[in-house]
Amino acid sequence: MAYAKRYPGGFVDLPAKTTDIDSQYLNGVEASLLRLDGVDPSADGMVLQWSGATSRYGAALILDKNVDPAAQISKSKLNLAGQITNADVAGAAAIQRTKLDFGAGLVNADIAAAAGIAAPKVIGTVPAGGSAGQALVKSSATDYALSWSTVGTAGATNQLDYAQITSNVNIGGSATSEATAVSVITGNPVVYDGTTRVKVEVFCQMQGINQMTLVLYRDSTPLGQLQDRGPASGYTVIVTGAIFDTPAAGTHTYSVKAFSTASGDTVYAGAGGSGNLLPAWLRVTRDPVVGPTGPQGPAGSGANVVTLASQLPASPANGTSSFLYLSPDGLVPLVYDSAALHWVTPPYRAVAMSASQTNAIGYSSAAYTDLDGGSATVNGYTERPWFPFRIWDSAGFKLQFRMRGELISAANTNAVSRVSYATAALNSARSGFTQWTTGGIGSGAQAWQTRDSGWIDPSTYPAVADYIQLSCAFASTGGISGPRFANVRVDLRWVA
Repeated sequence: MAYAKRYPGGFVDLPAKTTDIDSQYLNGVEASLLRLDGVDPSADGMVLQWSGATSRYGAALILDKNVDPAAQISKSKLNLAGQITNADVAGAAAIQRTKLDFGAGLVNADIAAAAGIAAPKVIGTVPAGGSAGQALVKSSATDYALSWSTVGTAGATNQLDYAQITSNVNIGGSATSEATAVSVITGNPVVYDGTTRVKVEVFCQMQGINQMTLVLYRDSTPLGQLQDRGPASGYTVIVTGAIFDTPAAGTHTYSVKAFSTASGDTVYAGAGGSGNLLPAWLRVTRDPVVGPTGPQGPAGSGANVVTLASQLPASPANGTSSFLYLSPDGLVPLVYDSAALHWVTPPYRAVAMSASQTNAIGYSSAAYTDLDGGSATVNGYTERPWFPFRIWDSAGFKLQFRMRGELISAANTNAVSRVSYATAALNSARSGFTQWTTGGIGSGAQAWQTRDSGWIDPSTYPAVADYIQLSCAFASTGGISGPRFANVRVDLRWVA
């Protein structure tokens, strides 16, 4: 509001009125009001501020120095849009991603080498398309050039290409060299990875009245020739051949061309079937060709390898398998027999005495005598190998045996056979044979019968030696020659 001096000449004292306010005071007040009223701001938002330089108030905008450091200015009073610069943000400031908008501004340097970029963030960096089971392979020498290619799947063929013709191709007289060869079979373009070796095969039938040559090509590169080098004959011959090749990364096409020394030669092909020639064909497969994968086999038993019987699982499921490493014999398969309550090895044939029922083993004494005793007449041959003994005992395994054979007895006598054994140290003579009193086979006055003792523990366990040999001891009650034996077998196994 403008203030005008009430008295242009100023206030004066009136002698008739004495007050505490004199003219000097009022003039001072009026001068101050005039100074305030005379300030003219040059822009909106200016406020009166004291200026020490002019010793008066003046209009000015509020500056940073006008705000007390302790002033708690609300955010709503500040408009920082477009005002914050990189220098305003501390290097250690934990700015959340939601506060940043990179737009399309990210470059490779913005991403740490160890950054775990999720797959959805790299869509577009691999070629579009592809089908289930295909893989990316190099499509050219250009860096990062990739394309989808069928490289084979479990249970599927590893064929990369196949092409055939079903009509004859005549080789004209102008096709007399590789350079002028005519196309016979052209394969399909296939993308190769540059490292896989392939097998290229060709089959056809041709009639070489002259001398005809087939040339196998990769693109425009000849890989080799197949020739009918015989004299002019006019006979049709079957031509088949193959070559191994490792094509460079990229798309390639294999083909077969032909040329002849003169006109009149023909590559024959038909549709197949009754009365028709087979097609002529070109085939490309991986090397080696892997056949179809069969169905899933039965689950294994989780067999493990041990060196001592004490390392075997106690009372596992029936049929559980394992392996014993037995030096120097190597790995020996073991299986758990829950009926026998033992881990057992496969049976070993310890004695094999072959004789027919007509020419059987005859015996006529009531006393048991081992086969080596000389009282038994053997028509045929006898096999009795030596077996390691000490290494099995050291590994914690024990011996069991089983006898099988055919027997016949006459009236008033029995045919009886039992197992006997001898032992020997390495490079030493064997012991005499000792008969086990359990586990034999026998019959009364019977026609020929087959008997089986089943698996038996020895009645007296042998003293451990380096080797053991099993044999048979025979006897017949009555001391007559009626009892006879045929095809006697003794098996050995080790149990834990």
